[in-house]
Amino acid sequence: MKSPRISARALVLQQNAVLVTEYEDEAGIWYTLPGGGQQHGEDLICCVQREMLEEVGLEVTVRKIRFVRELINEEGHSVSIIFECQVGCDRAHTPPTNPDSGQVGWKWLELDQLTSHRFYPRKLAQALQNNDDAIYIGNVN
Repeated sequence: MKSPRISARALVLQQNAVLVTEYEDEAGIWYTLPGGGQQHGEDLICCVQREMLEEVGLEVTVRKIRFVRELINEEGHSVSIIFECQVGCDRAHTPPTNPDSGQVGWKWLELDQLTSHRFYPRKLAQALQNNDDAIYIGNVN
């Protein structure tokens, strides 16, 4: 029996916008929060900090857990822990150290525009727009 894949993601909010990683596939541009899979022996805080450097090139201070998202389908089972993070104004930006396959960049998206873009998971976009305080957002794409 295969274990669920655990990942850590960063939720960085500034002036009514959220930091997202940008990808391109055959259907066009799509977005998600920066983050990725936890490595053996790595705690979740270190995971989200590493992923932010790899995908965005920014160091972050990791705050509280904001959401937990599961995805259970025929391809597998994954659990994402989404941490509220902060980028300090004194933090230097460097180029991403190891962007994901298909990643074309990162950007700030206005919160009120999330549902008009291909942002995943969709339920997270709705929760952010509604300032939802629920932590577990469920088994969602």
